[in-house]
Amino acid sequence: MRSVVLIPHRNITPLMHEYRRRLFAAEVRGAWAFPLVAPIVLVTRAYSKSELQKLGQTIRALSCTNSRDGRIYATKTGYCSIDTGITLFGPVLEMPIVALDDFPAGTVARQFPAITLCTALSDVMSDPPPISPFFFRAASLANMIVSPLDCGVSGFSYQWKIGEQIWLPKGNL
Repeated sequence: MRSVVLIPHRNITPLMHEYRRRLFAAEVRGAWAFPLVAPIVLVTRAYSKSELQKLGQTIRALSCTNSRDGRIYATKTGYCSIDTGITLFGPVLEMPIVALDDFPAGTVARQFPAITLCTALSDVMSDPPPISPFFFRAASLANMIVSPLDCGVSGFSYQWKIGEQIWLPKGNL
């Protein structure tokens, strides 16, 4: 599975690690099984540096609409099925969905209806732990490839490679 992912700046890592600890304590399987990324689209090929930069400019422009000042907010949790057998759980990022016209032609295999920052690989939970609302401005985009490991727990054992990170341009600060 090949995707383009949004990677928040490391300043939210302590908050996300604490949330993952709470998920693990609540016996949510897969709380540490995936990197802290938010897949935006599944793609048919890796994006070039210039394509990631252009997409980053689009995302930054969208994040500056509606008095957001370039911030990307998260106030609730949700799920996103990114591939057969891979369901991400985590904060849903409140950001406008990028129009298909803003991606290189013929490269989008699947666009997600909601952008979910992965804090766990999980089936649907009846009562997931709540998350404190947060926001961030600094983030990067990167290509990412995910494939299952030959050994390990089915549905939780993956290997991934994240390509060079391209930072979103500065927004309204």
